[in-house]
Amino acid sequence: MIPLSVCIIGKNEEKNIDKCLAPLTSYDFEIVYVDTGSTDRTKELAAKYTDNIYDFTWVDDFSAARNFSLEKASRDYVLVLDCDEYLTDLDLNALCTAIEAHPEGVGQIIRNSYIGNKIGENASIERIDRLFDRRRYHYIYTIHEQVADIRTDATDYERFPVPVTVDHMGYVGTADEKRKKAERNNLLLFQEIERNPTEPYFYFQAAQSYNLIDDYENAYQYYKKAFALPLNPDNLWVHVMANNFITACIQTSREEEALALYTPVYDIYAQDAAFLCCMASLYLNLSPPQPMKAMMEFVKVLQAPISLSGEDLSGAALYGMGYSNELLGNLPAANSFYEKAAAKNYPAPSQNQANDSDTNTASESETHSSPESKIYSGQEDIYSDHEVVFPPISVCIIGKNEEKNIERCLAPLAKRGFEIIYVDTGSTDRTKELAAKYTDNLYDFEWIGDFSAARNFSISKASHNYVLIIDCDEFLTQIDPKALEQAIDEHPRSVGTIQLDNYCESDGGQICISNRLERLFHKRYYHYENPIHEQICDIKTGSTYYERYDAPIVADHVGYAGTAEERRRKTERNNELLFQEIAKHPDDPYHYFQAAQSFNLIDDYENAYVYYKKAFALGLDTENPWVYVMANNFINTCVQLGRGDEALSLYLPVYDDYANNPAFLSSIGSLYLDLEPPQPLKAVMEFVKVLQAPISSDGIDYSPVALYGMGYSNELMGNAPAALDFYRKSAEKNYPLAQQKLSELQFG
Repeated sequence: MIPLSVCIIGKNEEKNIDKCLAPLTSYDFEIVYVDTGSTDRTKELAAKYTDNIYDFTWVDDFSAARNFSLEKASRDYVLVLDCDEYLTDLDLNALCTAIEAHPEGVGQIIRNSYIGNKIGENASIERIDRLFDRRRYHYIYTIHEQVADIRTDATDYERFPVPVTVDHMGYVGTADEKRKKAERNNLLLFQEIERNPTEPYFYFQAAQSYNLIDDYENAYQYYKKAFALPLNPDNLWVHVMANNFITACIQTSREEEALALYTPVYDIYAQDAAFLCCMASLYLNLSPPQPMKAMMEFVKVLQAPISLSGEDLSGAALYGMGYSNELLGNLPAANSFYEKAAAKNYPAPSQNQANDSDTNTASESETHSSPESKIYSGQEDIYSDHEVVFPPISVCIIGKNEEKNIERCLAPLAKRGFEIIYVDTGSTDRTKELAAKYTDNLYDFEWIGDFSAARNFSISKASHNYVLIIDCDEFLTQIDPKALEQAIDEHPRSVGTIQLDNYCESDGGQICISNRLERLFHKRYYHYENPIHEQICDIKTGSTYYERYDAPIVADHVGYAGTAEERRRKTERNNELLFQEIAKHPDDPYHYFQAAQSFNLIDDYENAYVYYKKAFALGLDTENPWVYVMANNFINTCVQLGRGDEALSLYLPVYDDYANNPAFLSSIGSLYLDLEPPQPLKAVMEFVKVLQAPISSDGIDYSPVALYGMGYSNELMGNAPAALDFYRKSAEKNYPLAQQKLSELQFG
């Protein structure tokens, strides 16, 4: 056991002193109590626990009182506490081990600080410098004293965590009590500022005092004065100030100012997980918010969850990932992250409820399903005989010469009572005749080479405000009507995505690839733009930035199935329109992207590569979901053409722009495995990130792909047992390549 003295100063602390000292007597500690002028029973109560009681004449200098207490200690190692801090946990053996391993460092204890009007309310967890060798360290500054090297007064020393936890009640009390405390502290702080006008630490502490009483305007002003002076980022308090200044800017609606301040000096603070959390929160508080960029910061926090102050911020980051995904409309991913945050005891998020005060908001009868609707509970197989009444939705479909698909598309919709709008763009077969068996809402539209025009015409014919867009080669397979009604009620101004199971031909067989597409929305707020590969856009602004949510609808899509010749003809038809759009808008990367996608459909990777590259040569907005799709597909195209090194050189400088997307991380992992020679260790790093957040922004679970990649990486490294384990885990998730691999290796 390393001899330890506990040094405490106080004044008029009779309400706290028993709670502070009593737990310390359970250990062989020397307790040193220094009183700075009590007029109540503090000294009398302290005498119950220690004989080492000393008086110190108060000279408006906390460091002087602290250092006096250190002088009275008989042991070299000291633990410094305040009267309103109560020891709750301590591991003596681990404490001794930590001190022996860091004889010249300063130990950080865990402090649960309660902020509110009562004990147990709103705890924040932090690590603070409190344990050290008094021969090496002392205190400096008259107010908000700091531990400093006794020879140089430097505060950039080695810090190490110690297994000591205290509850801190100093921030508990009424608003008036906290205001009086801030005023007392600021009397000393303003004296220090007058004596040392170029010392940023005192401006920082003045701002902290104003923060304590929620005076964010004054806090902002003093943080700003501190930042105007030279700062040493090796000092821990500078990082605390960076974080709190962001918070003050958010509270005073100065988010853009904070972003402008920190973007040029981001790298100075970016090793601190707490700062990364604050930056992510800043992105979420911008108008409009930038959830993609926020997720990039939260991912970095999850990679190194411990802040410089020793606080574990993984719970906050997981919650932030959840909220970011919620803003993006990816509710499965949001719920997954919320659950992970809750598992770390991070306070559970409250249910977001739509509350639209816009005067143009539709009436209740327009945005909610009929109260008389009979809702079937549970996921519904639409081919069953359940009698289900769905929310009032019009299903809008356009088509031409679709006699082979139209009945399979319309029959389940008619059976479930949806209003079906079918717009024909020039069929010469029996499509219209067959469609008439299922709906009376048949309309002709003269084809003008513009899919958006046809889509918008179909929407104009709908009698319901909410429309679901389906193609003739898409066949609904699952709907959860109760969840659908709830989703619409909760997201009246948002766009719902449906799951499409796309069936494609591959190596003589058929595979299924799932993705989510925006298809359900209120026709007053959204319409289509772009003649080819049309996009849903805000009617007022033309923007594609809107909240998305997962609608509980699944459909089979057979548009990619068929012979190579059929897919080639479809690509040629689409590309006629695409090349017209490229000629009209040569600076719009979206049309180059879609041209590349068309070439990919027919395995023409060389042309796909050319058009992806043209798209990347133009300015890209990484907030657009299709940019992430392109990032992934361009990597795969480069791999197909043996140009993995080129893809790697393209993405490494902008990796952070895409690194919040598991689909992209999976592609990068696969890229490392396709290099010559392969780099399995780097691949493993990417696949691990995928497994930490398996749900991508498109709602797809990439964990089976990552598990397979982990297996193949380990196989390349000669670790057969690990490879086998990962292959099995991937196969359990029905990943075909893993199942095939197990069969080939005769594992299983």
